[in-house]
Amino acid sequence: MLRECFAGRNKTLRALFASKSFSRRALLRTTGHVEEASVTSNTRSSLSPEQVQEMRGTLLSCLEDLQLHDARANAMPLDAFLRLHTLSTSRGVVWRGV
Repeated sequence: MLRECFAGRNKTLRALFASKSFSRRALLRTTGHVEEASVTSNTRSSLSPEQVQEMRGTLLSCLEDLQLHDARANAMPLDAFLRLHTLSTSRGVVWRGV
């Protein structure tokens, strides 16, 4: 999760988590298609737009609940990342690396 957040080039977490590509990668990892998560966005996958939209909603609700929607990764303390990781994991998001 840290790598994904810091790769966002100083975007707010809301802008990063709301992007289609971020939600798609998180969904691929959660569903166990980790190999597909590293594939470029030009490749078609078995994910439906509804699944991606649901994952986006889950990610954004985690940010809203922790009031981190306007935070930037480079200005957040480590405990805020840990709280975000714990809450999103409890809601079914898997953050294992590729």
